[in-house]
This record gives sequence, C-alpha cells and structure tokens, in this order.
Amino acid sequence: MILTSNRLILVNKKQNDVLKAFDLPLALMFGESFEQPIFGANYITGKVKPLMQGSLPSDPVFKAWFMEGGCGKFL
Repeated sequence: MILTSNRLILVNKKQNDVLKAFDLPLALMFGESFEQPIFGANYITGKVKPLMQGSLPSDPVFKAWFMEGGCGKFL
C-alpha cells in the first residue's frame, strides 16, 4: 500500500495477476472506520465512490489490515 496526500494505491505483489493495482482517492472515500479488535490486527474499512460514475454496480468496500504496525503513521 502506498499512501500519498491524494490517494491510497494498493499494488499487487503477484506479477502474473490481471489486477496490478487499485487506486482509492481520499476525496471519494466515505464511511471510514478504524477498527482495533481484541484479537487480530488493526484495520481500516470504508467505501469509495468510483472515479467514473456507472462503471461499477455499487460503491466498492475496502479493508486494509496493518499486519506489521504502521497504523499510527497512517492515521
């Protein structure tokens, strides 16, 4: 995951997959929630509007887990 001042970019490490990267514009995110479960890793979840309206049947839901720390800087 790459965080910029405008977007989150999720890059797929698997070179042979069809999906290479996914872009989440920060300005189009809504319903974000930072979760801190008792057991398991911290994660952020929410929805994002597509850049091109009508390109997807509904607003995508995202979840990003922080498996090795780093949630403090992210927030």
